[in-house]
Amino acid sequence: MLFGHILDPAIQRVTVEFEGNEKPVLAEAKLVEVGPESIIWFVSLPSSATIPYEIKGFNDKGELVTHKQMDDPNGMGSMVLEER
Repeated sequence: MLFGHILDPAIQRVTVEFEGNEKPVLAEAKLVEVGPESIIWFVSLPSSATIPYEIKGFNDKGELVTHKQMDDPNGMGSMVLEER
């Protein structure tokens, strides 16, 4: 299972992509409000999923607004908007 905080309310959707058997696999994360202005995301991945994971955050229009590659299985999955 991967999880993290959404640190910017503009992020409305999170996906995790990883290499599957010969092709990329896309998993949709669940978002849960855990307090005022506090949202976490989580996704259960199959045991065959291996790093690196590409985590992507999208706004309410479906536009990619941030992404993060996880190369460390103990890393953090916090999502913030990228500076433009």
